[in-house]
Amino acid sequence: MILLAVIPLLFIGSNLGFFEQASKEIKNGASWHYVGASSLDPNAKSLPIEDLETGEKHILWKLKK
Repeated sequence: MILLAVIPLLFIGSNLGFFEQASKEIKNGASWHYVGASSLDPNAKSLPIEDLETGEKHILWKLKK
């Protein structure tokens, strides 16, 4: 049971900058839009997904106004 509580805390703690930025943008009117498998924006904070076959990282959702 302790392990089930610790894993989400570690995930949030290690990605805190992303969650803070997303919260600010949502408060300013942004919302999540599905963009499909898209390349990473080097200037945006993101939680990329890694393709297990190619090793490439991409995003599926993006915050937009």
